[in-house]
Amino acid sequence: MHVFQPYPIESIEIDPFTKLDKEWAEVVTKNGKGANAMTVSWGGFGTMFNKPVATLYVRESRYTRELLDQDGHFSLCFLDEKYKKEMGFLGNVSGRDENKIAEARLHVGLFDDVPYIDEANLVIVCKTIAKTPLPVEDVIDKDYAEKFYPTGDFHNIYICEIEKIYAR
Repeated sequence: MHVFQPYPIESIEIDPFTKLDKEWAEVVTKNGKGANAMTVSWGGFGTMFNKPVATLYVRESRYTRELLDQDGHFSLCFLDEKYKKEMGFLGNVSGRDENKIAEARLHVGLFDDVPYIDEANLVIVCKTIAKTPLPVEDVIDKDYAEKFYPTGDFHNIYICEIEKIYAR
């Protein structure tokens, strides 16, 4: 296991266009067998309800969406570029029927009962505080609706309070 240190929330500087869109992140949730992870590249960081928040977009069909709806606590893990292949795997395979974290040869740790990927260099522990669907019919620019929702599998928007940050 790696050693993580608490990092002050008010000191974090994140470029979401790089961290999420280019480097990606893992949403790590609890499930009945331990933990599940899903790669995300859509999201952001900001303030809501006078709290620091992360915003995530998770498709309705994803197993991770079910797990987020059950518990609400999760970690957002950022890994080095050398794990890009593993992150691609975690984003394309469902954890409903298999332990895809173990299959990717990654390891799980816990911060106060919230799972995280031990190989991460930055872990943000979050709690969902609001959720709303983004149905296809609410996408104003129909070109986006056609491009990103050809089957109607829309996203849910999760607004999540950032509770703690850990860094290696």
